[in-house]
Amino acid sequence: MHKDDLNFSWVDHLEELDEAEIKERLVRLRRYWRLITEMGREGILVLDEGYRVQFANQWAHQILGVDEKGLFGHDFSLFLDKEDKKFFTQTYHNARSFHENTRICSEFVIQTPTVSIRTVEVCLVVDIVDGTTYAVAYLNDLTDRIRMESEIQKTNVFLKNIIQQSVDGIIAADMSGNIIIFNEGAERMLGYKSIDVLHKIHITELYYPPEAAKEVMRKLRGPEMGGKGKLGKTQVYLKDSSGEPIPCSLSAAITYENSKEMASVGIFTDLRERIEMQRKLEETQ
Repeated sequence: MHKDDLNFSWVDHLEELDEAEIKERLVRLRRYWRLITEMGREGILVLDEGYRVQFANQWAHQILGVDEKGLFGHDFSLFLDKEDKKFFTQTYHNARSFHENTRICSEFVIQTPTVSIRTVEVCLVVDIVDGTTYAVAYLNDLTDRIRMESEIQKTNVFLKNIIQQSVDGIIAADMSGNIIIFNEGAERMLGYKSIDVLHKIHITELYYPPEAAKEVMRKLRGPEMGGKGKLGKTQVYLKDSSGEPIPCSLSAAITYENSKEMASVGIFTDLRERIEMQRKLEETQ
């Protein structure tokens, strides 16, 4: 490519170029422009005033599910349902009223010919050339991202329900000792409401005596009780809201992120009923 091709300085000196050289430069520019539009991950459309497609890169074909022959001259708004079509035309005309090269973005649900529903962010940039309005539409397919976000949200709800509905008390704290999880089982066992505990009570205040919390962390960081970061069943005492010590069986773990300690999680099983049953059995014997 000629060094002046991209800065268009040659356009100001067309009279110095013969027709063959002008055509050659235009061919090179067209080839380079096509290369640039295919390098990104966005679909790119050029639309005329009737929303008809005058240009589409390969990503646009892939997103819309239509080949080049079927897409050229096609009314882009026909990919949209009635409500989205109305919103798109409004967005298009709003873009016309803004300053040149202003980018306006909105999300649309697109129905492709393959009966695939896609959620696509469409960003419009409108330009007027010789009195004719053209819009460049940048298409960003959000379908997979939205699906993954939905799956993550469902998984989080599922895990939250498991934690909340557990019979045992589940308590988690960050590495500063601030309580970040306090489930319903812990509420029943200790007599606190989670709203009064989360980020308000230090984890050591729940242990009896408070120094026992440090011993638990020492065992968690050591290899002797299940491996580093894990603590098999061990007996500890927690202190309820009235100050009464409660015997518990504890299983715990440290969660890591890139080898860095992020939080500790403990599952506490109330042993009072079991100890009472054992006492009565011994008395009976």
